[in-house]
Amino acid sequence: EESATRSLSFSDIFKHHRTHGYAAYIACDRGEALAEARVLQTAMSKRCHQAVMIGDELASYDRIVQAAATGQTISDVGALEQANGLVLLLTKSTLHRPECLIAAVKAINAGKPIVTVLLQGRGYDFAAGQALLRDLSGGLAPEEVRALTAGLVAARPGEDAASLLDAAQARLCETIPNVIAVHW
Repeated sequence: EESATRSLSFSDIFKHHRTHGYAAYIACDRGEALAEARVLQTAMSKRCHQAVMIGDELASYDRIVQAAATGQTISDVGALEQANGLVLLLTKSTLHRPECLIAAVKAINAGKPIVTVLLQGRGYDFAAGQALLRDLSGGLAPEEVRALTAGLVAARPGEDAASLLDAAQARLCETIPNVIAVHW
């Protein structure tokens, strides 16, 4: 935890934006980064004196699609609106998780600070990530595209799904590759 606190001087970004319910919202692939997300959650909560939410606790492909079809929202993804910023933990599968992409799009659209944290040795490839963001429909599995599109439509009902996906792709592609990652 000491090394997490030392390497997390970026949490000061979130301390200065203290206008919401959570210091930060951590988005990650829980199968690849849950332990690290919990360490960051504890360290950042202590440093910021405010709760930190780990995303993807209730979200799954099926849950996103089901919620979108019934007009519901997914409660933990909704917590991003109450957070001061987004921490995106980069592992091999992060950008294949619709929940992580939706969280990033929401943070970008809301003008929230985004900090990416590269978990070393976890298979994230910056060039592959950038290529994926340039062509989400071609790079994601069909069920990932459906879940991402459903989540985007749920956030902005009444708008054209294809237009929302195109806009999300453009925003992600122009933002995420340009955020300098903190190595951890």
